[in-house]
Amino acid sequence: MVQQQLLQKRPSHSLNGKYSQVHKRLGELVRALAKEKDIGSERQLSKITDLSNNGLRKWSSCEADPKLQNLMQFAYSLGWSLTELISFAEGNEDIAEMLAKRKRQKALAPDSEEVDER
Repeated sequence: MVQQQLLQKRPSHSLNGKYSQVHKRLGELVRALAKEKDIGSERQLSKITDLSNNGLRKWSSCEADPKLQNLMQFAYSLGWSLTELISFAEGNEDIAEMLAKRKRQKALAPDSEEVDER
């Protein structure tokens, strides 16, 4: 019964009644980030990214399509580029591995933000 209710809540625009791979990956990423020890909850992730908690919850359950502006804000507030976020969402890399790799890279070069001095 619960499963039938969940199936009815799927977005009408999704392909063949199934969530796209990108939607699933984005949802998995939101859930994984919310569980990170330095973040700890979806509410804290909402504060970090300055996006609504309800919006992130809908992303994590594939109930909403994020707007491009919100994806950019999400990525940039986490120190990612939009390209990195989209590449991850379209890829197959394990989420835990990807997050661990990003932490290692950040630890090796914490102040490596590129500055364009033109």
